Amino acid sequence: MSTPIDKRKIWGAVAQIGMALLGSSAVLLLALDIKWGFVVGICAQPFFYINSFTPKFQLGFFIAVNAFTFSWALGIYRAFFSG
Repeated sequence: MSTPIDKRKIWGAVAQIGMALLGSSAVLLLALDIKWGFVVGICAQPFFYINSFTPKFQLGFFIAVNAFTFSWALGIYRAFFSG
């Protein structure tokens, strides 16, 4: 008989890995003056949102994630679309 798989734990682990890999890669790219770090950073945001809802809703973390999402989007605008 197999052990039931808790999908929340799996999503939590996936979110932690995504946050670590994409978040740190974005910061590294920006430290090297590579503007694609903004794109990688915003790609990490879904993992941060997933983590803000598991295992329970964390309002402070959710507000911080929204601020980071806005910051990444502003960086993309300034790096790619601003003259």
